[in-house]
Amino acid sequence: MALSIPDNPLGVYEPTDANLWTFAHVSHLYRRAAFGAAWSTLKAGVDSSPDELVEGLLEYDAETDPFNDTLESLTGFVDIKEPRSLQNWWLHRALNTDRPMQEKMALVWHDHFATSASKVGQGEFMHRQIEMFRAKGLGNFRDLLLEVGRDPAMLIWLDGRDSKKGKPNENYAREIMELFTLGIGNYTEQDVKELARCFTGWSIREGAGHFNPKEFDEKEKTLFGVKGKFNDEQAVDLLLKQPAAPRFLAKKLLVEFVTLRQTTSSSIPWRRRSLSRNGG
Repeated sequence: MALSIPDNPLGVYEPTDANLWTFAHVSHLYRRAAFGAAWSTLKAGVDSSPDELVEGLLEYDAETDPFNDTLESLTGFVDIKEPRSLQNWWLHRALNTDRPMQEKMALVWHDHFATSASKVGQGEFMHRQIEMFRAKGLGNFRDLLLEVGRDPAMLIWLDGRDSKKGKPNENYAREIMELFTLGIGNYTEQDVKELARCFTGWSIREGAGHFNPKEFDEKEKTLFGVKGKFNDEQAVDLLLKQPAAPRFLAKKLLVEFVTLRQTTSSSIPWRRRSLSRNGG
C-alpha cells in the first residue's frame, strides 16, 4: 500500500479513516528511525499507535549500555583497537540492538563529523568517539559539538593536536563552519583564521583530550564581528548564535528523517560513507 501524502507533510500524523496507520507507515518509520525491522516487529507495530512506537524508539537510557557485557564476553573475537574488527562489531550492534534509534543517531553523527580511521589509525579512539555519539546523540547539540572538538579522534583527524599559539591550524576551524554548523557562504576567511586561534592549546595526553593553557592564544580575536579573548567553548557558543546554524542543523535532520531520497547504493550513507569508508 502506498503512503498517502497529508495536507501538511510536516504536521503531526494522526491516523484517520482516510489515512489509516498501516504496515506501510510502520515500515517507513523503521526505515527512517532505524535500519528496517523484522517482520514480527513490523506486524506488532501496526497494533501500536504511532505515539507508542515513536516513544519506544526514543525512550532509552543513554547512560547504560546493554552491549557492554556482550563486548567484554567477545574478547578474542572483537578487538576495538583494530578498525576492521570495530566495524564488524558496530554492524553486529546495528542489526541486533533493542535501541535502533540510538545506533541510527550514532551513525548520523559519525557521518556528519566524518572522522575516518584511515588517518586516526587507532580503533580505540574511533570506538570512544562512536560511544560519545551513542551517549549524546539525542542530547544538546552544543554539548556534543564542544566534546567533538576535544575528542582524540577529531584532534588527529583535523590536526587540532598540532594547533598552538602563534601557529594555529585552520583545518578544524574551517570544517566546523563549512560542514558541521553553518555551511558555505556563512563565514569569511578571516573568521576561519580567528576561529582557529580559539581552538589552540588542545592535544592528546594519556589517550584523552588535554588542554595546555600555555599553548592557547589568549589574545583578543574578532569572530563574526564580535571581539573577545574567546576559547573553544565561547567560540562554539558564537557559532551556534549565527542565524545559519539552526537552519543548517534542521536541514541535516530533515534529510535524514523526513524527506524522501533516492535509494540507490550511492545514496545510502551508512553503507557508502560511514561503515565502509570510515572503518568505524
